[in-house]
Amino acid sequence: MLTGTLPFQGKDRNETMNMILKAKLGMPQFLSLEAQSLLRMLFKRNPANRLGAGPDGV
Repeated sequence: MLTGTLPFQGKDRNETMNMILKAKLGMPQFLSLEAQSLLRMLFKRNPANRLGAGPDGV
């Protein structure tokens, strides 16, 4: 999103899906702490915990 690359990229679809479900999300050091925080809130694995998922969209 902010980096021009995918957060998880495997050699095939199955590996990519496994990474999405289990791998730790890494952040490039060139991103500000605020940008890293935003991405972490957007990439929560549980959709109910993601930014924008609340009753009022927050």
